[in-house]
Amino acid sequence: MTLLEVKGISKYFGGVRALKDLSFDVIQGEFLGLIGPNGAGKTTLFNIICGEYKPNHGYIKFKGENIISLQPYDICKKGISRTYQLVKPFLNLTVFQNALVGALFGRDKSDSRKAVEFAEEALKLVGLQDKRDVLVKHLSTLDRKKVELARAVATNPILLLLDEPVAGLNPKETEEVLTIINEIHKNDVTIFMIEHDMKTIMSYSNRIIVLHNGEKIAEGTPREVASNNQVIEAYLGAPSC
Repeated sequence: MTLLEVKGISKYFGGVRALKDLSFDVIQGEFLGLIGPNGAGKTTLFNIICGEYKPNHGYIKFKGENIISLQPYDICKKGISRTYQLVKPFLNLTVFQNALVGALFGRDKSDSRKAVEFAEEALKLVGLQDKRDVLVKHLSTLDRKKVELARAVATNPILLLLDEPVAGLNPKETEEVLTIINEIHKNDVTIFMIEHDMKTIMSYSNRIIVLHNGEKIAEGTPREVASNNQVIEAYLGAPSC
């Protein structure tokens, strides 16, 4: 079943084109990868889906509803949450308070007790329950990334957008975060992830979309994308004559 429908999205910043006539679907339950060289428009796309930017053209439907005109907090309540490449936790709040913020702004939180339960479950999922009362400013980069994940998961998302969640981590830390993400996916959360590490994206994704200069140049299984000549050229450059 189609969960998210992106149709004809274009975005310009002054005279600079960030995205051009971009269309694709996200299928409920899948792990969808998004790759492309720097400046391809990947984060811009996430910002549009989450309501931070408004496109110049096109529309986005989530569960059949056009969400282009909605504010980010309304989109979050619909069931779309995200993380950022440069993590943005509330540094002067505790780990638990960060997760609670997500829970209070998320989907179907009718009372504070329910929000507390969601926050506690999110911390358990990412392995931070023992640091629940620590101020985030005292945490390592790895734990701050976990806080970012916990806050997003606490919103009770249907679709989770992850913007390079393992950037800046060493191999052991990367594996730890990817294991958490895989557990989130197993809990019936559809994942849409930006990642530059090809081994990671090829290993975890059911399907991959490739952007280059704001346009989709390929879409398919990891095997199909890896053998696509346009993708190879975009990453490695045109072969010399």
